Amino acid sequence: MVLQTIAYLDAAIVSIIEQCAYYQKQRNLLLNRAMVEKIKQTGQYALLITPGELRRNKIGNIKIFSKRFPEGYIAIRNCQQQDIQDKYHHDMNALQFSEIPLTLADEKIGEDMVTEFVGYQPQKLTVEVRRLPGMLK
Repeated sequence: MVLQTIAYLDAAIVSIIEQCAYYQKQRNLLLNRAMVEKIKQTGQYALLITPGELRRNKIGNIKIFSKRFPEGYIAIRNCQQQDIQDKYHHDMNALQFSEIPLTLADEKIGEDMVTEFVGYQPQKLTVEVRRLPGMLK
């Protein structure tokens, strides 16, 4: 009965997931309709819209920003340049111990030889229970 119960539960879960997806789609359609049609209240139900946290806009026009804050702009760019150089030096020092991409190794050495060296392993195992043909329902 264990495997039969697993198969029954799998089918029930699929059915419930499909039903939840349908309900979610219907909810989103009605919510969008309420917002488009500006339906704020119906009977004892009200649409409440709560804005999330505020985030500042990105600096869109770099030229205007650099003219408005010339000294700050230069300091920012110097800091960015230093960060890039530090990351470059860090990456170069770590290169000999970093992972070698298989695509690059295949290109430079040959896929057959690299595959012979690294071998294969399954990425995941899929376990399922199925009803055998000819078994009673």
